Amino acid sequence: MCIRDRYSIGVMLFQMIYGVFPWMGNSEEQLHQAILTQPLRFPSKPEVNDITKDFLRKCLVYNENQRIDWHDAFIHPLIRERSFLKQLVHDPSNKDNLKRQLVESFNYAQGNEIIRNGQDVKEIRLEREEALGILRQEDNKKGTEVLYQIEELTEETENQGSITKEMQEDKIKKKIEFTKAINRIAYERNKIFFINIIISEKLHQNFHKLDLTTYSEQFIKPLFVLTKYQIIRMVALKNILNTKTNVFRLTAWDDFCKSQEYTEFLELIKTDLTVYEEFFNAVFSRVQEVVQTVDGFSHSNQKFLNIVDKEVKDNPVFIDTYNETLLDFIIYSKPYIVKQNSDRQLLILLDYIITAMKRLSDAFPLDQNNEFDFFKFYEEREKCDTSGLYKSVIDRLQALKL
Repeated sequence: MCIRDRYSIGVMLFQMIYGVFPWMGNSEEQLHQAILTQPLRFPSKPEVNDITKDFLRKCLVYNENQRIDWHDAFIHPLIRERSFLKQLVHDPSNKDNLKRQLVESFNYAQGNEIIRNGQDVKEIRLEREEALGILRQEDNKKGTEVLYQIEELTEETENQGSITKEMQEDKIKKKIEFTKAINRIAYERNKIFFINIIISEKLHQNFHKLDLTTYSEQFIKPLFVLTKYQIIRMVALKNILNTKTNVFRLTAWDDFCKSQEYTEFLELIKTDLTVYEEFFNAVFSRVQEVVQTVDGFSHSNQKFLNIVDKEVKDNPVFIDTYNETLLDFIIYSKPYIVKQNSDRQLLILLDYIITAMKRLSDAFPLDQNNEFDFFKFYEEREKCDTSGLYKSVIDRLQALKL
């Protein structure tokens, strides 16, 4: 394993515990300077023992030669006493359930963000258990994986003279159709995970830059509509799989629904939904707190409060309020974007919010191969020149007449 992996583990663990990164910067250059010049500091909350801080210090060393090696990492008391990690995530000293759920949702997203085209769902579950990295997509646009599978099947059947050519062709066709089914379900799941990325990563990591708290109207309203929309879409996907309805009009759908791949995918979707529901309950409770404690909130937000329930059905009233709420957030955020035009993460947040106002099928159009490259979508924004990203966001705001 790479030396840098230990540094990455340190960053992930620090973020998991404290909800922030060890160092911050408004640009890559500022972040790099902060890492080089600023000592590692631990927030006062939650309270963390010295064993954990020692492990973080040894991982988060800039000089690779001075960083903890794998042998010492594996025998470190924090790793040997793995139960302590669970205690950190469910830290009893952190009484703010919403903040805790934000961190847990972020960590879940980091380990389960994107399913690559043609990926074995059993492999996804194994990778999720390891939970140390985001799933990497393999380019399947030219059917590379399917071709490999065909070659393997051809070689296998040639060695088994008893299998007829017709059986071989049927097996190949079924494999191709199963791959199409997996890719289509992955596409639907990846669209929903885009909303999760907005919530648990972009909005969570940047709301303080907009002078907001988790009790602010401008934070809790978009958080609620995004979270509810995410639940609605995931419940719909789970129902499609539960009822085995061929809404995607796939040739071998009935056979696919009898396969192990189908069973594995259904379990994955159920796990996603369990995580989303826990988070939604925390957001719902916070909205109720805000209604009771913030003067004038109920009077000025009656339309929004009409959709504050746990009903997970899509309807025109909810969609209308969803779009209005996101538009209000964009209007609120625009002056901050103009003022902090070099802050890449703020720009990406607004870009993603604008995207979320569109139908997700329009935002992520399928290509001629019936696929969409989500990794390319995220990579283009993360690597885009900041000035180009700023211009793109301003152009999109002007298109909204803002």
